[in-house]
Amino acid sequence: PKEPNSISNNEISCLAIQGNTYLWIGTRGGGVNSLNLTNGIITRYNNDSFDGLVNDIAVDATGDVWMGTSTGLLKLIQNKDTAYFVNISEKAIYRKETGEPFIPRYESNGVRVIYPTLKGDLLIGSDEGIFKYNYTNGEFILFDSELYDVGKPTVITEDRNGTIWIGSYNGIIRVESELNNQHVVYKYNSKAPKPYSLKSNWIEDIAIDHEGKAWIAIHGYGLAQIENEEVKYVNDDLGMPFVKVLHELYMDQTGIMWVGS
Repeated sequence: PKEPNSISNNEISCLAIQGNTYLWIGTRGGGVNSLNLTNGIITRYNNDSFDGLVNDIAVDATGDVWMGTSTGLLKLIQNKDTAYFVNISEKAIYRKETGEPFIPRYESNGVRVIYPTLKGDLLIGSDEGIFKYNYTNGEFILFDSELYDVGKPTVITEDRNGTIWIGSYNGIIRVESELNNQHVVYKYNSKAPKPYSLKSNWIEDIAIDHEGKAWIAIHGYGLAQIENEEVKYVNDDLGMPFVKVLHELYMDQTGIMWVGS
C-alpha cells in the first residue's frame, strides 16, 4: 500500500470489471481502488465509509458502479475531470412491498451484496433484508415480504429462468416470479423438512451451472447441489472429494466449475 501506484490494502474482498477499461478492487480496510487496464494507473477511493470495508462491488447494465459498505449503498459519480462515490442510503426512503414507508432498524443498514438482474433490476442484500433499488426515485423497495430480516446475506445470483437464489447465514432462499410480479418463496435451512433441509445454515456461495442446477458452498460441509428441489452433498451422494470449507464458486463459459477453498 505504501508503494506508488499501488492498491490501498493487500486484503482483497471483491472485484468487478467495468467494460474493458477498469478493474474495481474492493478491500477490507482500505476502501476501493480502480485499475485502468489501458495504462495501468491505480486510483484510490478510501474515504467513503468509516472503516474502509468494502463488502461488494457491482457494475449494472448501464455501466454504473455500485459499492456495498458497512455504511450503506454507494454509487460512483463520474464527471469529466472527477470521480467520487456518493452514499445513496443516507437519505433513501425504505418501503415495504405494499408501498408503505418504514424506518430501518439498523441506522447504517450496511450493504453486503449487490446483484444486477438479467431484466435490469438492482437487488441489494443488506442487514435489513433484500431490497430492489428504484432507479427513478432512489428508494429501496422490499423485494418480498418474506425477505425482510433474512439474516446476513452472503450471495445473490440468478438462474436462466429468472429465479433468484439468495444465500445467507440463515440458509438459502429461492424466489420464483409469477404473473403480476408475484413471488413464490422456498426456504432451505437446518430446520426445514425434506427436501429443503440443510446440514448447516451458513452459505458461503451459490453458482448456477449450464444445466440450471444450483451448486452451494456450505460452511463446514463442503459442496452441495440442488436439482429438482433435492439437496445432494457431493461427498455423500455424488462421490466427489470432501473439502470442509469452501469460499468461492465460479462457473466459466466452458461449463467447468471452479472452487476456491
